[in-house]
Amino acid sequence: MLDRLLEHWLDNASERSYQAPFCQMLIARGHRIVHSTRHSPIEFGKDVISIASDKVPCAFQLKGNPGSRLTLIQFREIQGQLIQLATQPIIYPGVSRNIRHRCYLVTNGEVDEEAQKALEEVNLGLEANGYGSNRIEIWARGQLLEMAKTLGPSLWPSEISDLNALLKVLVIDGRENFPAADFHGIFKKVLLLEQQKQPKAKSDAIRRRVASAAVLTGLSLGRFSQASNHQAVLTGWTMFSMYAIAAVTRYGLSISKCAGQALTIATDTIRDALTDICNEIQDNPRLGSNLGHDFGEIYRARLTMISGLMSLHWLWSEKTTWKISAQREFLASWIPKDVSQAYLWGEGAVPQLLAHYWYLSSVGYSFHDEFVLATLVRQTIHLSNDDTALLPSPYFTFENVMRHRLAGFLDGDDVLEDEAQGRGSYTAEGLFHLLVTTNLKATCKALWPAYSDLIHARFEPAEDWQYCLWRSDEGTNPDKIMVPNQEWAGLVAQARDCRLEGMPRALRDHAALLLLYVILFPFRTNASVLRFLGHKFGTVWFVAPAITE
Repeated sequence: MLDRLLEHWLDNASERSYQAPFCQMLIARGHRIVHSTRHSPIEFGKDVISIASDKVPCAFQLKGNPGSRLTLIQFREIQGQLIQLATQPIIYPGVSRNIRHRCYLVTNGEVDEEAQKALEEVNLGLEANGYGSNRIEIWARGQLLEMAKTLGPSLWPSEISDLNALLKVLVIDGRENFPAADFHGIFKKVLLLEQQKQPKAKSDAIRRRVASAAVLTGLSLGRFSQASNHQAVLTGWTMFSMYAIAAVTRYGLSISKCAGQALTIATDTIRDALTDICNEIQDNPRLGSNLGHDFGEIYRARLTMISGLMSLHWLWSEKTTWKISAQREFLASWIPKDVSQAYLWGEGAVPQLLAHYWYLSSVGYSFHDEFVLATLVRQTIHLSNDDTALLPSPYFTFENVMRHRLAGFLDGDDVLEDEAQGRGSYTAEGLFHLLVTTNLKATCKALWPAYSDLIHARFEPAEDWQYCLWRSDEGTNPDKIMVPNQEWAGLVAQARDCRLEGMPRALRDHAALLLLYVILFPFRTNASVLRFLGHKFGTVWFVAPAITE
């Protein structure tokens, strides 16, 4: 049955949705991926470039033929690209030009006999011109299935309950939210994160399991990708990345050796999804406007989330590279400069609003942008202190908030019905520390009485690696109450601590991934994370240097 599931996925996967799993399968075969692209290809006709285990460079061109065949007509359309694939050297950093690269045409369908004969003729012509025999090799549906199957039992959860969760994920409507709860159980099983007692695991075993989890992620995201549900794609690959970091951290292994390439492919796929969201905003103005008949709260919440994601897209691309350079100019004019329409519907919106603030601060030219932060801190503190208001904790979603407000019109449970109001906050401490680093001392002093009245809540996992999990069965919820009087020097010392304690050290090298993680899963926000992200993405720091070690 599991083999049939693989066949079903491959027969329904587009070129876009099977590229990331294909790269992960190459990694499992000992390849080192040096280039994988869907946007603005650097090498014409070379979708994936890798170095095989024998040090020979390999160039792959991918075609999507789900449930069909590569025909002669289709082959003729790409024949020129294939000849370039075979005759032009790979010009890419780290790839030797002294070794002739291998060439592959990859399709997830079958290949018509006429197309195979046409390829034979192309190969004969290449051989006559000194490029060697069988210069271009075809990897079709059967080869891809075999590559997936060779990952072995680690690809599939073995328990019946986990298998049922996987089947549920594979048949879900691609327009739905990503089923994080189901994937939590699947990832824990595949990556050996479920046992309370740490078993022994060697680097080869964990590397293989990380590759298996990556293929499983790509397989499960097929329906979401086909439905252009970019948020689900973001969520799935973010969960995979964090769970891979958790597994390697738990067993004390090297991130670069056991999960480095898999993380690179995953984060590149995440950035592709952010690029796709930006493309949709350009094509569909409704995504960022109040056109139509949306409720005002829904429009503002959607705008807050999209502005946060696009701000992250900007910050990430500025620190690395833009996949589509024209998006830089577009976002510079699209991301709102006026945050008055942003919506603090609950503490779950705080990471989205902070990403927007860090964008504004990075492109701003005055101290005015820091008052955006001051306003957010003030609103969070006062709403958390207001016994007549309800600022839900980051464990509640916007859907929970709207169901609560429309409880009289909607059927179903209102999970916020009995929620206690006021006097507690998960995010106020970290926000206050960010404000301290701007050296707005008078503002901090004015906010201190209300801030010190709060109960500052947080969750501390029993072990660092458990921070990366959607849910942790072990940990504590120590509340903190501030002393009535606090010296400014003491506050500054707290705000300067950017060591990201209580979390895997590997996250220090993945700040953008961590910001996306808390945007998607805001209940993982805490003061330590906000201080670290503020140090990485903020542009205003008017106190002593940050403490990073």
